[in-house]
Amino acid sequence: MITNPTEWSIAAFTAAKTGALVAAISTFSTPRELSWAVEHSGAATLTTLDVFRGQRFLDALDDRVPAPTP
Repeated sequence: MITNPTEWSIAAFTAAKTGALVAAISTFSTPRELSWAVEHSGAATLTTLDVFRGQRFLDALDDRVPAPTP
C-alpha cells in the first residue's frame, strides 16, 4: 500500500530479491476491504504509507486487524 513512485518499486524489488511474495493492495481500498485483504493474505509484513489522500491506513488497520501475538 504505497503509491507508485520510487518507494513502491524499491519495496517490491527488495522483497522479491529476498524471495518474498509481493501482493499489492490498492490505496483506494476502503477500511473494510483493506482489513479483509490483510487478514486473508497470510502476510507476515506490510509495507504502507500512514496517510494517502486523506485515508489513514494505519488507523484503519488498528481498528480492524488484531495485533499479532508474539
